[in-house]
Amino acid sequence: MTFGEAVGLDKAKVLDILATGAGDSGVLNAKKEKVAKEDFSVQFQSALIYKDLHYLEGLAFDLKRPLFTGSTVKELYGMTLSQGRGDARLLGLILGLEEILSLPVFISETFKYLP
Repeated sequence: MTFGEAVGLDKAKVLDILATGAGDSGVLNAKKEKVAKEDFSVQFQSALIYKDLHYLEGLAFDLKRPLFTGSTVKELYGMTLSQGRGDARLLGLILGLEEILSLPVFISETFKYLP
């Protein structure tokens, strides 16, 4: 999303490109409309996602299997917790990335995060 908008594509076009390429997934298709409308209502807290990913990481350790992207995603959700956004989900992750990158990712200026 961030890269697409940085090169001048609107959100809907970026989502269409992702949905027709290698990024296509059930999750993307389920969230596409919500992201396009900037609907970041909480459906599952970041704190719970972080916990579940921690369990997954422990299982991978026990099985002696790498978990490259899972570990990275877990740490991104850990970032949201350290920033006090454990009750959020996708929005907490987006705002956390905005904060550490010091730039807006794709939240409109009129949208306000309410904890």
